[in-house]
Amino acid sequence: MGQSADRLAAAFNVSRKEQDEYAQRSHKFAQEATEKGYLDDVVPIYIPGKTFQLKIKSNKFCSFRRS
Repeated sequence: MGQSADRLAAAFNVSRKEQDEYAQRSHKFAQEATEKGYLDDVVPIYIPGKTFQLKIKSNKFCSFRRS
């Protein structure tokens, strides 16, 4: 995925700084939405695996720790 992202960034002339700023902005919006309860209606999804199924029914694994 990293190589694909690098190719797309080069093709569309997006700098690393712009990518980082976009990611930071997106993370901030996700944090605010989570804190306001907008993301509490997560729909359960099932991801089939070779020997197991993983059921995800919340987004409580999001971490908004500041570094």
